[in-house]
Amino acid sequence: MPEQQLSHDRYLARRRPWRYVGPAEIEVLEVGDGSVVLRDWQTPVFHLADGSTSIGEVLAALTARPSSDGRAPEEVEAIVLTVIEDLVGMGAIEIREVPDNVDPAHDLSVDGRP
Repeated sequence: MPEQQLSHDRYLARRRPWRYVGPAEIEVLEVGDGSVVLRDWQTPVFHLADGSTSIGEVLAALTARPSSDGRAPEEVEAIVLTVIEDLVGMGAIEIREVPDNVDPAHDLSVDGRP
């Protein structure tokens, strides 16, 4: 993915319906011929992709406190940028140049939980 697409002043937005399947797991529906369960760093990145949160804000939020596995903030940032690329690649989120609301069908989980 071109580096300018991952610019910290771009915004992330969910593109698919989703639901919770566990405390730290989200199932993204309508991905290819099925669904994908997000785990680890994928879950908070997807959840923060609300259309008005920038990549920089996502990175700041996820590097502000120590990770549960003791990774340094620089490592977490690299992981999160890779996760963003992966989620964009599967069509779960998109990168936008300006903030905007997420499609209402993708804002809340399919069972209505935020």
